[in-house]
Amino acid sequence: MRYPEINKNKVLHTAETVREAVDEVILQRGLDYYQRGFVQSTVARDNRIDAIVKGTRQYHVILNLDQFFESHCSCPYHVVCKHIVATVCQVLSLLTDPEQFFLSSQEESTVELLETDSPGRWMEIFEQAFPLYVSGLNYDLTYRYEKFFADMEQHTEFWSKPQRFLYELYLLLFGLQKLEDVSRRSTYGLDRQLKDAFHLHLNRLQYLTLTDDKASPNQIKEWASLLTFQVLASDTAAIDWLVVYRQVWSHMMVDTESTWEEKLKLEGLWSHPSLPLVQKRTLRLMLAHMEFMLGQDESARALLEPVLEANELFQFHSYLSLMSHMEQWDRLYAWLHWLRPQLKYAERFEVHMVLRYWAKWAEVQSTDEEWMDVLVSFLPSSTSFYVEHLLRTEQYRLWVDFHLAEGFIPPYIHKDILKRIEAAHLPALLPLYHRAVEQFIREKNRKSYKQAVKMLKKLRTFYKKLKQVERWNIFILQLVDKHKRLRALQEELQKGKLIP
Repeated sequence: MRYPEINKNKVLHTAETVREAVDEVILQRGLDYYQRGFVQSTVARDNRIDAIVKGTRQYHVILNLDQFFESHCSCPYHVVCKHIVATVCQVLSLLTDPEQFFLSSQEESTVELLETDSPGRWMEIFEQAFPLYVSGLNYDLTYRYEKFFADMEQHTEFWSKPQRFLYELYLLLFGLQKLEDVSRRSTYGLDRQLKDAFHLHLNRLQYLTLTDDKASPNQIKEWASLLTFQVLASDTAAIDWLVVYRQVWSHMMVDTESTWEEKLKLEGLWSHPSLPLVQKRTLRLMLAHMEFMLGQDESARALLEPVLEANELFQFHSYLSLMSHMEQWDRLYAWLHWLRPQLKYAERFEVHMVLRYWAKWAEVQSTDEEWMDVLVSFLPSSTSFYVEHLLRTEQYRLWVDFHLAEGFIPPYIHKDILKRIEAAHLPALLPLYHRAVEQFIREKNRKSYKQAVKMLKKLRTFYKKLKQVERWNIFILQLVDKHKRLRALQEELQKGKLIP
């Protein structure tokens, strides 16, 4: 080991971080590797420690004493691993016994969260605790947030349910704020981790909206005011604060009085002369949501018109979902009708999003004619909905005609669907199998001829079921004569016992 100069305080701070933030299993394994002498060739360079650690193979560890979670190991674990912990133990051994440091009982924290503390005090304590959980970028954000939430919630075990609810609201808001900070500082490919961690927060919010023992309306309103400020203050697209805002004002803050108050507050901000354009767009979407929740749909749509023209159809998903869930079918239809002209410019996934709700409306209203018109007008984007509708309404000839036009043949269609049509309306299937026979023969190779024989055998069975044997006999004779020069085909027809 070579340690020309090493900052003892940084070593102790790094060890404290490991003790507080690293999973106990990883910590124990790292200690075990250190005790077994697996840490080799350790060299200090400035505030970086380079080491070789034996495992299933030799791994190169770079320990960063300035930013512990920026440390790296060449093993495939990609987060803080036992090799990094073993290296920390090796360096710490210059100052103290690593085993005693990590495994001895720790003093209770002098910071105590009280039920009677103000929300501001809670946020201060969250701020103090959070760096131990998420300090670097090579980290599983979702796991770290789950651990942070679990540890912070331990303080509320014996609190009243309403106060615990309020505490968790502030914990959620804090977590989202910090997630935005991470996204703002990140220069690495954290998109997937940020998305997963954001959905963790949304799931927690959904759980809170379903909780019966909520805090008092005034306490929730005070928290919601902070959320409003946060939505408008956000300067990054990585965290979609509008999704959080809509969920709160659709499922938690649902009384008319609070909604009117929020609307008036937003209108006051809207008239501010120096409001930046980015905030004005966000404010427009927030105001539209208030109008929607108050049942002022025309006003809401007027505010959302620029969003519609920008083809941001994903912004309407929450509204369509809410109206469908509340079974407000006439209201849903009005919104769908308004969205319809813009669908022709939309991406396929956005068309599918809207059509899912149109399908629900059509099912309840039993209005096949308009639904069919919608489906046809948006082909090919609406293909999956169109063919499903044809099957559901037993329009089997149209279903076959569509598949013929699109070039589908039986081997590429689900067997259960073919069996269903065979049982319900066998004649409709005949053109599909005839097309398949022609297509396989045109390919002019033995493998395709074998496929053609399979299709011909199905056709023979169908004609027998329909008691049209004479028609079958004429067809097969004509086919043989037409392709009499294709010796391989003639051989396969004989093998299949379709001709003598």
